Amino acid sequence: MNVKNILVPVDFSVCSFLLAEEVASLAKALGSDVTFLHVMEVPAGLQADTKIHVDGQEESVNLVDYLTKEAKGYQQSYLTHTRAQGVEASFALKHGSIVESILGTAEELNADMIVMGTHGRQGFSRLMLGSVAESVLRQATIPVMTLRSLHKPTCDAMSCATCTSGFTSAERQASAELSG
Repeated sequence: MNVKNILVPVDFSVCSFLLAEEVASLAKALGSDVTFLHVMEVPAGLQADTKIHVDGQEESVNLVDYLTKEAKGYQQSYLTHTRAQGVEASFALKHGSIVESILGTAEELNADMIVMGTHGRQGFSRLMLGSVAESVLRQATIPVMTLRSLHKPTCDAMSCATCTSGFTSAERQASAELSG
C-alpha cells in the first residue's frame, strides 16, 4: 500500500492527542506525511461573519476569526510531537460542515488515507449527536481507518460517549451567543 499523505481530523480533545501519537507511529512506518485538520463548525443560527463580544474585551470580534485564533494555539503541540518522531506534519484549519470539510480537504490534499478517532457512541447519544466517523466512512473514496477512544480514569467525562473536551473555549463562547 502506497500511502504518502494521511489526513487526520482532530477536535482538540484528550483522545485526539492520543490519536495523533498513534498516527505518528503509523506514518513513520509507512513513510507518510501527516496533515492534521480541525474543522470549526459555526453553531446553527449564527453566520461566519457574526460579531461576538468576548468576555473581557470591549470590541466585538468576527466569530470565525475568534475561533481560528484559538485553534491556532492548539495546533503546535500536534506538529511538534509528530515532527519529533521524524514525520513531516502540517495543520489545516477549516470552517463549515465537519464531514464535508474532511472529505473536501482529503480531495484538495490528494490524501491517500484518512485516520480518525471515534468515541464509539451508541444508542440515544449516537442518534442525537450523529457519527462523523460513520459519515466519513460511508462517503469517502479513499481508505478510512478509525481508532476507537478508550475511556481513561483521568478524563472529566463519565465515558467517551459523553466527552466534550474537544470543544475549545472559543467554540463554547460561540454557542453561548445563541442564548444571549
